Formats: sequence, C-alpha cells, structure tokens
Amino acid sequence: MKIRTKLTTVFLLFTLSIIMLFSFVGLWNQNRNSEEIVLVHNKEVKAAFNNFEERDTKILFSALEVIVQDTGLKTVYLEKQREKLYEYVQPLFKNLSDKYGITHFYFILPDGRVFLRMHEKELYGDLLKRSSFEKAKATTEPAWEIELGKTAFALRTIMPYFKSGKLIGYVELGEEIDHLLKILKGETNNEFGIVADKIYLDRDDWRSVRQVSGLRDNWDDMEKHLVISSTSKGNIAEKCFHEDNLERVERGEYIFQQINDKDRVYRCGGFEMEDARGRHIGAVLTAVDITEHVAFSKKANYAGMLTATILFLLTSSAAVIIARSISKPILKLSALADKVGKGDLDQRALVSSKDEIGQLGRTFNSMIEKRKQIEDELRDSRERFRSVSQSANDGIIVSDHQGTIILWNRGAQEIFGYAEDEVIDKPFTILLPERYHPSYKEEILRYIAAGEPSNIGRTRELHGLRKDGFEFPIELSLGIWRTDKDTYCSAIIRDITDRMKLEGQFRHAMKMEAIGTLVGGIAHDFNNILNVIIGYGGLIEMRMKKDDPFMPHLKEMLSAGRKAAALTKGLLAFSRKQMMEMKPVNINDIIVGFKKMVERIISEDIELRIMTSGEELTVKADSGQMEQVLMNLVVNARDAMPNGGVLTLATKTFIIDNEFINKHGFGALGEYAFITVTDTGTGIDEKIIKRIFEPYFTTKGIAEGTGLGLSIVYGIIKQHNGFIDCLSVPGKGTTFMIYLPVISDYRLQNENLLDQESVIENLKSKTGETILLAEDDSAVRGLIKRVLENFEYEIIEAVGGEDAVNKFKENKDRVQLILFDLIMPGKNGKEAYEEIKGINNNIKAVFISGYTPELMQSKGLSENGLEFIPKPFTTNALLKKVRDILDK
Repeated sequence: MKIRTKLTTVFLLFTLSIIMLFSFVGLWNQNRNSEEIVLVHNKEVKAAFNNFEERDTKILFSALEVIVQDTGLKTVYLEKQREKLYEYVQPLFKNLSDKYGITHFYFILPDGRVFLRMHEKELYGDLLKRSSFEKAKATTEPAWEIELGKTAFALRTIMPYFKSGKLIGYVELGEEIDHLLKILKGETNNEFGIVADKIYLDRDDWRSVRQVSGLRDNWDDMEKHLVISSTSKGNIAEKCFHEDNLERVERGEYIFQQINDKDRVYRCGGFEMEDARGRHIGAVLTAVDITEHVAFSKKANYAGMLTATILFLLTSSAAVIIARSISKPILKLSALADKVGKGDLDQRALVSSKDEIGQLGRTFNSMIEKRKQIEDELRDSRERFRSVSQSANDGIIVSDHQGTIILWNRGAQEIFGYAEDEVIDKPFTILLPERYHPSYKEEILRYIAAGEPSNIGRTRELHGLRKDGFEFPIELSLGIWRTDKDTYCSAIIRDITDRMKLEGQFRHAMKMEAIGTLVGGIAHDFNNILNVIIGYGGLIEMRMKKDDPFMPHLKEMLSAGRKAAALTKGLLAFSRKQMMEMKPVNINDIIVGFKKMVERIISEDIELRIMTSGEELTVKADSGQMEQVLMNLVVNARDAMPNGGVLTLATKTFIIDNEFINKHGFGALGEYAFITVTDTGTGIDEKIIKRIFEPYFTTKGIAEGTGLGLSIVYGIIKQHNGFIDCLSVPGKGTTFMIYLPVISDYRLQNENLLDQESVIENLKSKTGETILLAEDDSAVRGLIKRVLENFEYEIIEAVGGEDAVNKFKENKDRVQLILFDLIMPGKNGKEAYEEIKGINNNIKAVFISGYTPELMQSKGLSENGLEFIPKPFTTNALLKKVRDILDK
C-alpha cells in the first residue's frame, strides 16, 4: 500500500473515531442525566412519602386524643360489654374511615389482649406483639410504626387509655398506606408500586382479600416477593415492579433499567422500607417518566452527528492534499536509500524545506555519515579485540556451529602448545581427551538446535590435551552467540595445574591438623594413665630399700612409663600442640633422647649416626619445639633418601664473628650451639634452596607434603633467637645448620642425681599443712592424695569445681593450698579458684592438666600467670612444686 493511501486512511479513521466518540459521549450523557433525574426523583418521593407518613401520623394521634378524652366512650368501655361498645363506637369509626381513610380501630386490654376490633369484631382475645404496642406499654406514651400485616402495609398509632391516672387499656388507629401511592402519582405523574417480602404475609388471607376485591391472585408471580399495590396495571408494572429490582434495592441500588411503554419512556428506581425493628419488609418501586428528557437528548445527538459528518467530509479532502505533499519527497528518499543500501555511501539527499520532510532528509544524510563512522569503528574494534585476546594469559578460542576453530589467541598457544596455523579450521575436540568428545558435541548441538544449555555460560573443571599428548587440569567456560548467518561458540580456558596442586596441599594440611587435634585429645587421657603408673611407681621407689630384689623390676617399670611419657610428648611435638616451656636445656640431651623416635621414622636401609659435642651445650629452649624441628628435618632427610643412605645428627660449639656475619648475611656476635642434620640423598637445586623456607612451598607431589614443615622449623628457630641455613649439592646430599645462642647463667636440675633420702626429708610437710585437692579422675586423685599424705600433708578431697568451693567454705581457716585440675566437668579449676579468691584473696594455688595449650586457651584457661604442673609428672616434681609454693 502506498504511503499516500496510508495517510488518507489514517485521516479517515481518525475522523470516524471522532464521530464515534461524539456518539458515545452523547449516549453516555443521556444515560447519566436520566440516572440523575431518577435519583433526584427517588429522593423527592421518599421525602414526600415520609412527609405523608408524618402528616397521617399526626392526624391519627389527634383522633386518638379525642377518643381517649370522650368520657361517655370510656364509661361504655369499662362496662366490658363488647356489643354495646361496638354499637357505641360504630358511627365514630365510619366517620373516621370516610374522612381520613382509617381502616383499623382497636380497643386493647392492659395485658395486651385485643378486646374489640371495630373493623373485624368477631376476632378478639389475641395477644398483640407489635413493636408500637410494646413501646407504648413500656413507656406509657403514644407510639407508631409502619407494619407489614398479613395482606398490606399499614400505618399504626397507639395511645395508652387512663381513668383517674390508672391504665385501663390502649386504643389503636391504623390505615393502609396504599392511598399514599395515588397521592404521589397525582403530584408527580409517575407510576408507583409497593412490593413486600412474602415471609411476613399469609397466603390464605391474601387469596381471600384478592377474591373479595375482585382482583387476580398474583401470589405466584414472584418467588420471594409480592406486589401489594400498584398505580399501574399494565406493561409498566410488569417490567418495573418485579423481584430483580427489589433485590437491587436490598443491595443498596436506587436506579434500574429503562423501559418503553407506547410513546412514553420510563426509568425504574426505588427505595427500601423497614419496620420499627429495623427489618427489611419491602420497598416502594418507581417508574419515572423521562420521555421529554430522552427527546431532548436525541435532538442533541442528531446535531452532534451532523457536525461530525461535515467534519468528516472536510477532513477527507484535507487528507488527500496532505498525503500528496508528503509522499512525493518520501519516494525520492526511498530511491536514495536503495542506492546507499547497495554500498554507495557518497549519496546525499537534497534538502530544500524546513518542515518535517526536510528534517527527514537531514537525518538521512546524518545516518549515512554515522554508518561510515560505525564501519570505521567496527574495523578498529576488531583490531582491538584481536590485540586484547592475543595479550590475555587465558586461552580464548572461538569456533563455529560445527565446532571448527576460527580464532586462536597467544594464551591458548602457551597452554596447549599449538601455533595458530596448526589449529585454525581444525575441530575443537583436538584440545580435549577423547572421553570428553561425545558430551561436548552433544552439548553444543543441543543448544544450537533447541537453545537448551546445561553448561553454557557456566565454568567447568575438566582435563585438556596438549600437543604432546599430556593431559592437564583446565577451567573451561563456554559462551554462545548468534548472528544472522551463523552460531558461534567461545571458550575461555585457564590452566589450573598450580591451583589444583595448592588445593591438594591445603587438604593435606587440614588432614594433618585433624590428626594433631586427635593426638592432643588422646594425650590428656593417656597422660592421666601414665601419671598413675609413674606416680605410684615413684611412691613405691621412695619406700623400697635399694637392695630390695624387686628394685630392678620397679626401675624397669618406671623407665617404661617415662618412655611412654616421652612418646606422648613426641606425638604432641609432631602435632605442634606441646606446651610451651622455655628453660635451660642441654641440646645434646635432647638429641640423644630423640634417637628412639628417629629410629622409628627412618627406614632400615638408612644408617643413623649421632655425634654430640663432648662439652655441655646449654640453651634456653622449649624441648618439645626443638624435637619438632628435628622431626621435620629428619622426615625431609628420609624422603630425600628413598634408596637408603646415611643420616647424621651432630652438635658442637660455634662462635659467630663479624667475618661470618659479613659472609653469610645473618647472625649476631656470640657463642652458639651448632646443630647439623645431614643426609646423603638427592640434594636440592640451587634455585629451590632460595624458597624452601616459604610457607606452602614444596617439591613433593599433591597429598605428599603441605609445604609447611620447613617454614615451621624456620619460625621456631627464630622464636629461640637462633638462625638456620641450608647447604646442598644435587646428587650428594643436604645439610641443615642450626645456630642457637648458648646461655652461661643457668642451673640444670636432675632429680635423679639428688640423694633419695635428702629429697624425702626436704619435701615433707613442715607443719602438717592442709591441702584442698580437686581432681575429677579418681585414679589420679587417689595417687596425689596418697603421695601427699605419705609426706605428712593433710588432704581434703573434692571431685569437681563446685564440690571444691563448698569444701573450702567449710574449711577456709584450715586450707593453706589448693591443688586443682585445670579442666573438670561443670565448674573448671580456674573458675573454682576465682570464686575461692573472693573468700580468701591470699590463698595459694597449683594447677595440673594433661590438656594441650590450644584447648585450654579456647576455654579461657591459659596457664599464663598460674603455677602449673603438666601431666604426667613425677612424685618428686609434685612434692617439690607443692613445697616451693608453700614456702613462698
């Protein structure tokens, strides 16, 4: 379709839309105005209805005032002769009925029973239950209501009847309200109907009333409601006064459908009626005559349609003229665009006007300039992309929908070993082991065919295949993009060999940490057992004569216990959980004592040589940490000699002077204990030696080493103010050299050198001191009690922290020292000690424990600042610690 035709069509459609809008607005206004008319009418009718009710109520009350003041009538009433009263009142009832339309006249006894119905004298004696009667009875005041009786709506008024201030009954007057509809019709020229709920009506009574009146029985016209009275008997009543409209009134609506009756137009409406109890009993429905309003609206709509038709004709003519002026320059631009589309970017539109067509020409020229610019930028972008991709360390590879490689960067060349010309136009699968080929092809083909990726856009870890056939771990991320011509797959590949190796090292380190934690936990229970063995053995040794034939057996037992304790300490050293205890030690003793552990570590084809200095080399050190240093170095030496060799541990004195410092670049002036660990293994390359003390650096395979051993060794030596160095010759062996500063002001204690009798005398209680002992392990508690009681101390036992606090409160004036296990169930030793200090701030205390420092620190029980004995302990060590604390 030509643009001229399109423009003309648009104008015509727009005009038709305006005409339809005029029509719609006209009809909408007509409907809205009719609704407003009916709404106003309903309000006016309801107000008029209420005014008529009020007027009639006043009339009825006025009539009642006259009746109750008639003394003659009152005298006849009090005689209680129903026939006489009826004859007396009959003229009055007829007068009221003729003059005011009164239909009901009652005389009611004080108890509410009907004495006489003037309009139905044969019916009497029934008990009234109307709301108006109940109100008059309760207040002794006149009352009124609109009531739905058995056959009609009625306005009822009732007044109490007195004689000399005494209630003698009630008088009631009432009228059916049908006549109000006739009054309203006369005043408004509209039709009205009263509709009631059937539940308040009597079927038989209604049938009788309609027969007497000569009217059709309309009870079955509606299911739930009944038209009681209507001013219209024809088409209007049938269409307007029905059940659906009454239900609309009950829902709160006031305006209903529009109906036609001959040459008149009506709009239905209505309002609700309630009785004195507020119950819905029916409604007044209306049919408002809106004939004149509809006629006026039709004239207005006709005028609007005429105006719209004229507008349509004018617009159609203008549309043709405007369309021609627009289409001609556009056709010229179309021909120009065809040339530009064929690649002739030198074409330009001739612009001679300043209107929208001229703006379109200028925009077209600008578009050509921008296209030239974009093509230039696209060429630059391709070059930049190639430059960036070629400089990336990761491999960037692009293949077409068949998996053929079309782009290959320098990073991919470094990773896989292929030059670019070796892989271009080759399948991507040459970079993957054969086991991955089916899944790769299936993944790519599924996405291209159905657009259902499972791994597209995600990062996967798998193995790549180098040019030399070597498989290695890679991280692969695939991406897909489509063009009009083809679908392409991009792959970003990273060599993760180093990362996988590091992760393996980390997992191995975690495993070693778990083993260390297990060893630390076992050590506590094992130390308690050893404590009992060594303690009781030591107690027997003190009491046994030196020439006793069982003494050698006892010494062997104690020796085995001390070896087990040493083994526990060695395990803790291996797990780096031994307790920190810096004290003067002979480094030769440590090496000699560590010999058994070394023999268990190395294989049988490795010869162990121990060469210690003849002189004493005393340093201030933690024996456990020194053992850990030796452990790590021995393990490395063993691993360097897979086919056997010689392992040598040697010590001697060494002086570091300025010449040594200048030559080696480390050290401080002074005398040092010089320790060497030498193997005849494979040796270490010179480049690797520079990094051996770095954390996580290792030349071992994944899961064979953590890379932490030598860094821990380096840290421990630094903490001891020492130095470490390494010399190695590949193929011949390696020597690690440790320098620890020698101390001169020291005193080494060796309880085995003390005279046994002298020890016993010095460690005995001097005055029978009382010690409060708290230990949850009964065997250890029994041992300590037996040892201390044998040395004349008085012991008070407690099985836990809470028990210890209670025992102290009972014996606070006797206890001179508390001896607590540091960790116990419930309240621990330190918590019990803090509570006891609140009672006696000067109490002396010694703590014992076989737990590792890490566990005690995690529980806030660091031994810093406390007098502490580690398990297992000897009898002499326990006695000496107790004696030293008491003598302070």
